Amino acid sequence: MSGAHAFLLAALERVADGGDLTAEELDAGVPNIDVLGDDAEKAAWHELNHWVHDDDIRARDWSYATLKREAMRDHIAALHGFLPEEIERGDHLAAHMPRWGCLAVVAGVACLVYLPR
Repeated sequence: MSGAHAFLLAALERVADGGDLTAEELDAGVPNIDVLGDDAEKAAWHELNHWVHDDDIRARDWSYATLKREAMRDHIAALHGFLPEEIERGDHLAAHMPRWGCLAVVAGVACLVYLPR
């Protein structure tokens, strides 16, 4: 595991657990983003970069901060090698469903609710 990878995991876990991260810490931990090896590391760095620059938004909107902290957990899982469809979310498993599949589910529910019985 590279130093950048270890830093990203630690920073993501700190933010996800309610802590904070400064731009200076991010710059010190990953001084050159060209060292990031794969897409998961790059995506994690971008998420953390947004975090350090969105402090004004988080101050006005606590739900935004909560959403961003949850996003950190997705990046932690990705850095550990999990695919998005393998990440557990509460009582269900997050899974990819094609758009037509979503539409079929919505249409089926609408038929059950709105068709005369």
